[in-house]
Amino acid sequence: MDPPNPSLSAQYVILRLSLLLNSSLCALKSSSPLKSSDARTAIQQSTRALSLDGEPSESDPSKKVLSEGEKAKALYRRAMGHLAVKDEAEAIKDLEQALKFAPEDGAIQKE
Repeated sequence: MDPPNPSLSAQYVILRLSLLLNSSLCALKSSSPLKSSDARTAIQQSTRALSLDGEPSESDPSKKVLSEGEKAKALYRRAMGHLAVKDEAEAIKDLEQALKFAPEDGAIQKE
């Protein structure tokens, strides 16, 4: 069996991150008012996106060093999910972390 192609693995992780972040946004925008099941999906997908953060290696090519913007985006979307399910403590933790990564972001500051 051939070893995994590092370039292909890197492309896969980039695509996966994009899909996870977009699916969390879709879950948040899917209904008005937001259903708790959609909020939980946003929380889950954002958490999965954050779990991709790390230095890729030959033994685990499924990692990517996330940019500060990517981390802020995932944390903000997870916080919005937490707010929708009335978990204010977790939402505040995520928003505080997101603000560290994107201090100029108006949406994060607003919340």
